[in-house]
Amino acid sequence: MKREPTPPAHCTFEPEDWLRLAKCWHPVARACDVGPAPVKATLLDEQLVIYRIHDQVVVARDVCPHRGVPLTLGYHDEHGIVC
Repeated sequence: MKREPTPPAHCTFEPEDWLRLAKCWHPVARACDVGPAPVKATLLDEQLVIYRIHDQVVVARDVCPHRGVPLTLGYHDEHGIVC
């Protein structure tokens, strides 16, 4: 079962507008600007972390699921971002 995305807390968009925009692709960084160090970005009021691992660009929510702190405050090891 596929869940429909939900706007982040404190979203400044109207919910219908956010849902419509969330279905589209949006650039958040240039590939040449993304390396192993975490890069912060915001898309549709959602805080994101972007980094590169093994030549793959990874984009995720900028929050550690264990500690609740921004992953952009962490560092890169060989397997991903460590908070």
